[in-house]
Amino acid sequence: MLKIKRSSFGVVAHLLALPAKVDELRKQLTELTSLTQHEKGCISCEWIENENNSGEFTLLEEWSSEEMHNIHFATSPIRNALQTLSNLLSSELGSRQLISQLNIVRYGANSYYLGVC
Repeated sequence: MLKIKRSSFGVVAHLLALPAKVDELRKQLTELTSLTQHEKGCISCEWIENENNSGEFTLLEEWSSEEMHNIHFATSPIRNALQTLSNLLSSELGSRQLISQLNIVRYGANSYYLGVC
């Protein structure tokens, strides 16, 4: 179980792909998470896909602080990646920033339960 400490900062982003862009969004999310995982302050970054709704993705991030997350958004590679992502989505990126505790329990490959305390 991944448990975000109260001193860390979590983000949950919901993404819906354009029907013809599902595979491209999957590829871009893989590249984005790989890039993000190596940034200073990133504790974890991964994405999951809804098995019951092709094209529906959730991005889960944990940062050492909100400040480090903000620095992440200021970098050119991330700004470019977000621009690319916006062209693949059927709706605006929906996200919640969570400063409270976030519990994610993994039930096998790509199967999660998300609880916010």
